[in-house]
Amino acid sequence: MAQSDDKARTILLVTKINQLPWEDAGATKAPAKGKVSTMPAKAPASAPAASTASNGEADLEMEAAAAISEVLEKNGGSVAKKALGMQVFRVLGQSPNRSAILNLVASDDFLAQEGTPWNYDGTTVSS
Repeated sequence: MAQSDDKARTILLVTKINQLPWEDAGATKAPAKGKVSTMPAKAPASAPAASTASNGEADLEMEAAAAISEVLEKNGGSVAKKALGMQVFRVLGQSPNRSAILNLVASDDFLAQEGTPWNYDGTTVSS
């Protein structure tokens, strides 16, 4: 930013997100009006990455299977794959694993795997 005069140039920089649109309004509190929020001195440590061999993936698959079973029960035992994601989304509510589970539900490999309580023909999931 070239300066041809003595004005101080500033750039607006986001340092903190108080609330995301999908979070509960009471979950976080915004700073009082007129006060400037400050950036923390140290960034929080990131959570360690989960390995794919961990039990977390099996837990996600179990939670996804339970959600699919609930959707099938509500729909009389059959649902089109293109409608499955939205219905599982509604069943999961505010689950912290919702995004990962929706990715599983959208996967043909997950839906067509052996040993599931449903059948998948490429377009329809049925019990």
